[in-house]
Amino acid sequence: MQTQFIIYLSLLGLTLLFGLVTLKRLTSPFRFLVLLIGYVFVTELVDRIMVSLSWENSFPVYHFSAIFLILLTVVIYLKVMDFSPVSRRFIIAISIGCGILAILNTLFHQNLDAFPTFSIAAHGFQSIVLALITFNEMIKAPARIPLLKQPLFWLNCGTFIFYSSNFIGFILYNEYYKLEGITFTWISYLNWIGNMVIYTCYLTALYLNQKGSHE
Repeated sequence: MQTQFIIYLSLLGLTLLFGLVTLKRLTSPFRFLVLLIGYVFVTELVDRIMVSLSWENSFPVYHFSAIFLILLTVVIYLKVMDFSPVSRRFIIAISIGCGILAILNTLFHQNLDAFPTFSIAAHGFQSIVLALITFNEMIKAPARIPLLKQPLFWLNCGTFIFYSSNFIGFILYNEYYKLEGITFTWISYLNWIGNMVIYTCYLTALYLNQKGSHE
């Protein structure tokens, strides 16, 4: 698992580095995407440091992360395309609902001493719904640019694939963790593969965005 984490962190760091280097050439929503990637990178490092220092757990980091990522995700998607008023209101409503659910989960159910599975699942649900809404808008108003050259397509693909493939794992993480056997190992592998997919897609999206903004 250590090797997998190093590979994952390397890809995450490469994606962040590319985003920072090309930041001035990126459009507004993809600058926020770089902020999201940077936050995840720092969070992963903080989590690893806390584990190495033998802290009891790093769960409080994930409680805050779930809420912050819900906020960043809605900002990115509201900026990434011109949604209809109805879709825009629905995106905001879904995001507010998921944010409230995450906060209530921390306050009344899974406190700071527990891994916030439901808060992370709320962010996952938000991400899946927003990606599907955006795909629907892209179908209704197809762009002249080939699909594989659209940064929004790669952003959406990475988001949808990662959160949909790991959604059940997020909800049942604490139960799987207690098993400490082959089931939890497979959940960990699935999460790792999902991370490789999402940040490869995000890296592609950043590359196409900075390239397209100057063509």
